[in-house]
Amino acid sequence: MEKPAAPIRLRAFIEAMRRTNAPRLVEALREAAAETVSENKLIAKILQLIEKGRVFADIAVQIHAGQAVGTQDVGWHTDGPNSIIHAALSIAGSRALHSRRHADEQPSTPEETIAEKMQPGDVYVSSPAVSSGLCFTATN
Repeated sequence: MEKPAAPIRLRAFIEAMRRTNAPRLVEALREAAAETVSENKLIAKILQLIEKGRVFADIAVQIHAGQAVGTQDVGWHTDGPNSIIHAALSIAGSRALHSRRHADEQPSTPEETIAEKMQPGDVYVSSPAVSSGLCFTATN
């Protein structure tokens, strides 16, 4: 499959985002490492990737057209390791972010499927390569 480089403005934006947010990610992960013992190896690996400048380094541009996908038709999956930290930015049009979550983030509560509308400028950061992934959403 041919994969041409992303447009220069998009690559510049991603590089600026990486440089701006890497220190914040490191701080958040170090706080998480202090609170959890079982995931320290995963957190240490993510910190190594950030320090090497490899976070947000795999750009994929998706173009969607046609009918919206309903919650019942979502193709649920776990991403590969290159999405251990994943950021998605809506550039044009609208889309929905579908996620499955437990009420109050308590694993003992029933899982809910949530669809959040995203407009241009909205972004989410998640860890879809981790089966118990984290997801943070921000709107512009």
